[in-house]
Amino acid sequence: MCLCVSLYFQSTNEAVFTVEFNPSDSTNIITCGKSHVYFWTLSTGQFTKKQGIFGKYKKPKFIQCFVFSLTGDVLTGDSEGNILTWGKSAADVKTLGKGAKETFQIMRQTRAHEGSVFTLCTLQGGALLSGGGKDRKIIRWSADLAPERECEIPEKYGAVRTIADVDGEELLVGTTRNAILRGTFSDGFVAIVQVCSCALSSVWMLVTYSYFVCILKEW
Repeated sequence: MCLCVSLYFQSTNEAVFTVEFNPSDSTNIITCGKSHVYFWTLSTGQFTKKQGIFGKYKKPKFIQCFVFSLTGDVLTGDSEGNILTWGKSAADVKTLGKGAKETFQIMRQTRAHEGSVFTLCTLQGGALLSGGGKDRKIIRWSADLAPERECEIPEKYGAVRTIADVDGEELLVGTTRNAILRGTFSDGFVAIVQVCSCALSSVWMLVTYSYFVCILKEW
């Protein structure tokens, strides 16, 4: 039996691109979108939010995507081409007094792509995949965000919009020119399906199961 509960809350007046529960804590939700990332806590049926603090780092126009690392950090990809690692900072009681609260701040900025980082995908073992807009690259990163491998998809397929892991080696890639590619870093990628004839449409999300692929696209 499956029980679904629908909750509505006003996140922001700006566009929200992604929302997801923290896999290790069902009372925490992350949302991101235009110039923001929010960390939400559900308590007694009410959501409270804390805005991620960019501090000394440039605030990007769009935060396109995020994933949870195996260590519990939140990694976001943005329109500046960076992967930002977010962590929880203890309350600064010394400066702000007893009313001070913990904050979510950028712990690290990693330069990833030329143009937007459209998608992030975690792999077993802690490795990370990122997909680029302008450079059309797929990059594999180690758990500590050291680049390991990369490849560039052909220009005719457009930018990398989404990535789905098939088996740890083989990947599915959805593009901004409406194609789904399949392949590996070693052998390259080939188109396996054209979702529709509209070349301006994008494949926004791919989810793999043991026997089929779920496709979410823009019409």
